[in-house]
Amino acid sequence: MEHHPYITLNDDTEITYSDIKTDEHGNEYVTVYFETPVPNGFHSMQVDYPKGIPEKIVGYSQQEIKSLMHHYDKVGHNAFEFAKEK
Repeated sequence: MEHHPYITLNDDTEITYSDIKTDEHGNEYVTVYFETPVPNGFHSMQVDYPKGIPEKIVGYSQQEIKSLMHHYDKVGHNAFEFAKEK
């Protein structure tokens, strides 16, 4: 599964998204990925759109998750639409 670039934020957090996926009920979705470089690796998180539940969170604080979810709210729909065009 490929990650497609969406945007890089001022703190070097990269937001990428997956190809279209289909769940067990036939519903289409994309996974939005967040990855922030830190001295010893990366902090990361993923959120499926349109479900909107953060998963596989590594290294982010609750405040950082809240901030990233604000970005997710702005980019999720567009990432879904872009993935449908691929």
